[in-house]
Amino acid sequence: MYLQQNSLLKRFTRLIIEKHYLVLATVFFLLMLSNTLNSVRGTDFWEHSACVRELATHPSNPRHPQLLVDAPHVFFSPYLVLVGLFSRLTGLHAITSLSIFALLNVILLLIAIRLFALTLSDNPKVPTVFLLLLLFMWGWHPWDWSGFFHFTALTYTLSYPSTFAMSLGLLSLWMAASFFKTPSILWFSAIAACSAIVLLTHPTTAIFLWVGLYALAVSRFCKERAGVFFCVLAIPAISLIIGFFWPYYPLLDLIATENQAIEISRYGTLNYGLYQHIVERTFPAWIGLPVLWARFKKNRRDSLCLMFVALLFIYALGWVIRHPASLGRVISFVMIVLQAGTAVFVSQLLAQRAITSGSLGIKVTAALVSAVLTVLLIANNVSALSRLVPGRKSDTRTMQFLESHVGQYDVVCSDINTSWFVPTFGGKIIATLHPTYFVPDIEQRRNDLSRFFEDDASLEERVEIIKKYGAKYVLINKGRHNNSLLSEDAKIGRRVIYNSSDFVLLRLSGSRP
Repeated sequence: MYLQQNSLLKRFTRLIIEKHYLVLATVFFLLMLSNTLNSVRGTDFWEHSACVRELATHPSNPRHPQLLVDAPHVFFSPYLVLVGLFSRLTGLHAITSLSIFALLNVILLLIAIRLFALTLSDNPKVPTVFLLLLLFMWGWHPWDWSGFFHFTALTYTLSYPSTFAMSLGLLSLWMAASFFKTPSILWFSAIAACSAIVLLTHPTTAIFLWVGLYALAVSRFCKERAGVFFCVLAIPAISLIIGFFWPYYPLLDLIATENQAIEISRYGTLNYGLYQHIVERTFPAWIGLPVLWARFKKNRRDSLCLMFVALLFIYALGWVIRHPASLGRVISFVMIVLQAGTAVFVSQLLAQRAITSGSLGIKVTAALVSAVLTVLLIANNVSALSRLVPGRKSDTRTMQFLESHVGQYDVVCSDINTSWFVPTFGGKIIATLHPTYFVPDIEQRRNDLSRFFEDDASLEERVEIIKKYGAKYVLINKGRHNNSLLSEDAKIGRRVIYNSSDFVLLRLSGSRP
């Protein structure tokens, strides 16, 4: 019996050693599966789910997913159109559809990480080390926004377009490397198509992809492959041309009108945090600097070095020109390059057994770095890991009662924070929490909505706002400052149709059930 158990243990150990990436990927997938089942979701999820609901209802000619206006939405991307069609064909709720695609995104990302890592080195350990560093080689409490790919951020953003776009971006760089080896119209067409999809799905990720394509082209340029070189250089331009013909939102108008400029500026103000506490949030990854320097001395056209310099310049440019809305998030891509370079270096050391059989100094350095990363891993991810415990389901459907009382195109007047969740379950809203493009009066809408819920607002003011935006319902979040709306002198011809410990839903006079 002992010998049999020992044999099984040896086989299991050999499996882990030989299939280390598959084992790590499986563990990560299972953790993200538990995360999805527990309904862990970020703030942006509710804007995405509203888009999916609208696209499922009107896939060819959707209206605005949050407001009762005929305006496009910048999140009507190829990715969410696909999720919307899936929701329509299966009859599944927008939330369920996005949850399924979150798991598909995990699989796609894990495949893309492996293929991209193998373009940097044929060492089979590189993908495993790269995945570990990507998830955990971060400083103290890094940004957990979309476009970041450390462990905690991914627990919120798995279903987001940014995760899908990064997967396609990494796959595109792998395809580009293959294109240089074996030029083919199929490779070129696939890269161009993926690049256009990335641009329309998450424009910031297109920066990473295009910088990567250019870096790869420069690093592999030779006279015999001049045609391939110029083909790769043309891909961003081709992507833009394709993007201009995207029917769901006008890409060119996104930066060409005053409303868009104001909203981008507002979004930029919210994103100045991307330039604060940089060192403490990223410092472990900067271990990769001497690694990149060594690569540069060996090859002045090294693709990772070129990517690092270009992306760091773009990130700094975002601060100089005061445009952090998109360029600030490039810091995530800078970290990815540092982590990739470090992964190649560490994998080489492991293959050479330089850490275990090296000098005392090497062993001490490796031990100290491992200790620091372990401490940061625990400190940064303890809350995220606690959310992954099976059965700890988050209560994110507290507003599902709206589906029984409110039509999809009925306007619901609620405070701006509560309004954020409404379109996923029932009705449109007056104003949005996050920047909204292609809606010229969005700032006036925010001001009117804010005034409606101020305690000193008069009955006449509230009635005027209701008539202005055609509201049929008022949703009161009892956890906010809305007591005056429930007082007798604030009646505006309404009837309570739902009342719980958290919410009161009022139907206004003149509105039909």
